[in-house]
Order: sequence, then C-alpha cells, then structure tokens
Amino acid sequence: MSTTSDTTNVFSMGINGAKPRDFEYANAFTGPHGIRISGGYAELEQQVKGIEFRLPGNIKEKQYNVEVPDVSKWVVIDAGLIDTHYSPRTLKLEIINVNHSTQQIVAEYEIYAEDDRPEGTGTSITLKGHIDIHYK
Repeated sequence: MSTTSDTTNVFSMGINGAKPRDFEYANAFTGPHGIRISGGYAELEQQVKGIEFRLPGNIKEKQYNVEVPDVSKWVVIDAGLIDTHYSPRTLKLEIINVNHSTQQIVAEYEIYAEDDRPEGTGTSITLKGHIDIHYK
C-alpha cells in the first residue's frame, strides 16, 4: 500500500443506524488513523461502541479494497463493556466512492472478530456496515 500524503484523514460518524456525531476532518493528525467510526450497535447491546479504521494517506476510490488476515494494525474495535474484548481477525473493506468536491466518502466493510483473552468468553462477532461519510 502506498501512502499518498503525509496528512491523515479523521472521520467520525454513527454505526448501523446510530445517530452520527459531528463529522471531523483533520489533515494535521499525526497518528495512523484514517476512518474513525463511533456509535453504538443496538443489536450487540453496546458490546461494541465503535470501530476505528487506521488507513494512512489520502483516501482514494478503490484504494483500500482489501481482505486481509491479522488486521490489528488496520482496525481497532472499541468495546463498550470493560469485560468485553474483541480482536479483529479479518477485514473486508471497499471504498466505493470518494468525492472531495462534495466531501463525501462511501464504503462498505465486514469485520470478523474474536474474544481471544485466556479468561474470555470465546465468542466471535461479525460486524458489517455501509459507511456514508460527509466530512467538513
């Protein structure tokens, strides 16, 4: 994967029908974060309150059509409960459309994750979503 810029894009939004928060667009962010999704999954009873995609560089159409194992560097799942922890195992992410003139990014994702702690529940989850981001 090639990085097209030293700047980084940060976006905040709702997940799967959760109320989107105010969108952020920051090109001076120094971390590796690219798309940050925050919000609740009602069907998971707030076990997962957010997902963060860490995609370096400027986001371009079709740039991140990926299906990769061991995605801990790509995706962070923010568990809403202290005793819940999911480690992402596989990621499918497709940037469908990028229109910087209208400040919109459309993407779809599917993440498979497992609770892999020694004292964990051994459960797994699959998170799927359609991202329609309008940024400032």
